[in-house]
Amino acid sequence: METGTTPSVPALPSANRQVISLQALTQIVEKNAGHDAQIAVARVGLGLKMFKRGHAAYPETPGKLVPEFLDAVPLDPFTGKALIYRKAEAGFVLYSLGPDLQDDNGTPKPAGKQTSGKESYDIVWKCAR
Repeated sequence: METGTTPSVPALPSANRQVISLQALTQIVEKNAGHDAQIAVARVGLGLKMFKRGHAAYPETPGKLVPEFLDAVPLDPFTGKALIYRKAEAGFVLYSLGPDLQDDNGTPKPAGKQTSGKESYDIVWKCAR
């Protein structure tokens, strides 16, 4: 090796680089959709809370938040459909289906412990009142 040069790292075959790049891109897109879902759920959840403050009850549908509290109701970035909303006793449950696209009935991601990434969960806001 000549002085002043760095050792070269053997290049991966082109097909392997493409597979690695596709896997990385998929993870990035999924993570971004997760952040977008959290933001959508938070925006609608805050709108629901403001609606209740002004109307003494939660609306029947998130569409009632427009135009007073939201310009438009955001969609679930994973499905392209409406977030799931249910009035529950004195509160509500609002959620995105999350990356597995399965309706887990508003089951939140386990908090405070390491997950394997295989758990089935929704991106949830549960409000008791």
